[in-house]
Amino acid sequence: ILLKKGGNVVFFGELGEESNKLVSYFEERGASPIEKQENPAAWVLRAYAGEHSSSVDWGERYKSSDEAATVHTQIATCKESAAPSNKIFFSSTYSTPIKERMYLMCVRMLTIYRRSPPYNMTRMVISVLYAFLLGSVFIQSSFKRGNVTWSEEEAAALIGTVFLSLNVVGTTAMTMAIPVAKRARDVFYKHRASGMIGHNSMFLGLIVAEFPYLLALSFIYAV
Repeated sequence: ILLKKGGNVVFFGELGEESNKLVSYFEERGASPIEKQENPAAWVLRAYAGEHSSSVDWGERYKSSDEAATVHTQIATCKESAAPSNKIFFSSTYSTPIKERMYLMCVRMLTIYRRSPPYNMTRMVISVLYAFLLGSVFIQSSFKRGNVTWSEEEAAALIGTVFLSLNVVGTTAMTMAIPVAKRARDVFYKHRASGMIGHNSMFLGLIVAEFPYLLALSFIYAV
């Protein structure tokens, strides 16, 4: 099968011995004759995609050719005479059970995260910096001895700092995970189109891969 720009069929059929059928098809429709000892593959590319082929619409010529009519006839015959016993049925969209798909996806995502030390180390360093930055708010209170009395404004400020510190870890983790998830998503669409995995496997794999690192980040941040 030969395709031109745009996905239009230029030729579909048997090549013949030494590509004689292919050469005859193009020569009969106005292509320059092939030279002696010339490579048929290079010649046919020049014939339908070369600089002298712009005036000829090879896609339209193929549609009106006997070869195209023969192909359409064969397709129609196969559709009409298809026996139910010859049809291929699949019990599932995917070739493997859902448990195996989820297991393999989790293993793969864990491997990807394990092989991304810059990403994980950056998250840990940022968590330590945020911990020191927000923890400095409580330095003055940590040196007080005995019964510590806070005013309403001080208590509200400290509670707000605790709430902010909880948001920092979650927001930072989500923001930094977006590029990694995007790269995995691009590959996922190819695998989904080929019937290898589905959304559930990808979703579970990301959660399982993120969880150990998020647990470590939370521990480091709290300590």
